[in-house]
Amino acid sequence: MPPPALVSITVAPDPATCTDEQSVRLVAIGHYDDSSTADISAEVQWTSSDEDVASIRLLSFSNPGLAVGVHPGTCEITATWVPFGPAIG
Repeated sequence: MPPPALVSITVAPDPATCTDEQSVRLVAIGHYDDSSTADISAEVQWTSSDEDVASIRLLSFSNPGLAVGVHPGTCEITATWVPFGPAIG
């Protein structure tokens, strides 16, 4: 039997709010075709739609998805699954 297939990803907390220089840890939750879920935060590439509002920091491979407030505003943080892990550096 093949392993369950990834169907979608949600990011929590949603919405996430942080002020200048504060941070919030984001978690990517994978939803699979067998109705199971798993924390796949270490398997996604995190991106910010506006790095002047919030940037993403990778503290370590085991602690990804740290959003840090830069300036006031609104942006979208996206988690994209990378099958063999995100590039570091």
